[in-house]
Amino acid sequence: MIDFRYHLVSLISVFVALAIGIVLGAGPLKEPIGDSLESQVESLRADRDELRTELDQSKTDLNDLNEFIVATAPDLLGDTLTDVPVTLVRTAGTNADAVNAVRDRLSETGAGVHDGGELSAEVFDPEGADKLLTTLRSIDTDLPDDDAKALSEALASAISTGSSDAADEPSPEPTEGESAAPDAGAAQGYDQKQSEEVLQAFAAAGRINGGGYAEAAVIVLIAPPVPEAQAAAGEPAEATAPEPSAYSDFAASLDARTPTVVAGTTAGAESGLVGFVRESDPGVSSVDSIELGAGPVITALTVGALHNDEVEGHFGFAANADDLMPGAEK
Repeated sequence: MIDFRYHLVSLISVFVALAIGIVLGAGPLKEPIGDSLESQVESLRADRDELRTELDQSKTDLNDLNEFIVATAPDLLGDTLTDVPVTLVRTAGTNADAVNAVRDRLSETGAGVHDGGELSAEVFDPEGADKLLTTLRSIDTDLPDDDAKALSEALASAISTGSSDAADEPSPEPTEGESAAPDAGAAQGYDQKQSEEVLQAFAAAGRINGGGYAEAAVIVLIAPPVPEAQAAAGEPAEATAPEPSAYSDFAASLDARTPTVVAGTTAGAESGLVGFVRESDPGVSSVDSIELGAGPVITALTVGALHNDEVEGHFGFAANADDLMPGAEK
C-alpha cells in the first residue's frame, strides 16, 4: 500500500531533479545549449528567408506570365472559332466573374456561345428523382438501370447534341457482309425534340437552371468550387454537392459525343474536379486557373484545339498540367 512516505520521497526526487537541471543549465551546459539553440534558430531564419524569396520570385514570374497571356489574348484568339457553336455549362456555386471571363474570351474567338444552364447541387442525386426518372425513361428507353447513371447519361445526351456539320453528314452505306453503322444521332446525343424534353424535365425538377436546346461543336463544363476555397472566400459550401467522380462521369459522357473541356480553378486542380479528371484520366481535357486572367484565355485556346482536332490534354499553371496551353510548354 502506497503511504505518505512514498509520496514525500517522490516529491523530493522531483525537486532534486529540477534543482540539478537548473544548476547544470545555468552552469557548465549553459553555453553549449545556448549556442546550439541559437544556431538552429539562425538556420531556420535563413531557410525561411530563402523560401520567402523563392515564393516571391515564383509569384512574380506567374504574374508576368499571366499578364503576357492576357495582353496577347486578342492576337491569340481573334476569329479562331468564327461561328463555331460552343455550349457553356456551369455547376452549382461557380464564381460568376470566372464564368463571365470564360464566356467573354470565347466570344472574342468569334464562337457562338450558348448558355447550357447551371446544374444544381442535386442534379445527379437519385433521391427524390422518381418522377424525373420515369419521365426520362419514357423519353429514352435505353437509359441505364442505375438511377444516378441514368440521370447523368440523359443530361449528357441532351446537352451534347453534336455540331450541325456532323449531324448533316450522311452515314456511309454498309458494304456487302457488313452490318449497318450505329445511328449517328445516338453517338452525338438526342435529336432536338428529345433534347428539349429532357432539359424541360430537369428544369421542372429544379435540377438545372436556364439553358436549352442548342447544337454544340465543343462543350465547356465549368467545374464546381472546392469547399476549402469557398470557405477561404467566405462563401457557403454546398453540403450536398456531387462527388468529383459523378461530374467526371458526366464529363466523360459529354466528351463521348462532343469534344469537352473541364475548366476550373487552381485549387480545383489539386483537390477538385479538374484534379480528379487528371488523376482518373477519363479522356477529357481540362484547364485550371480560370480565376486568373490567363485561365479563360487558355480555355478558349483549348476549345479551338479540340475543335480543330489538334491536341487534347490538360493545360494551365498547376503542377499536374501537361502544358501551359496548346502549343506552348510550361
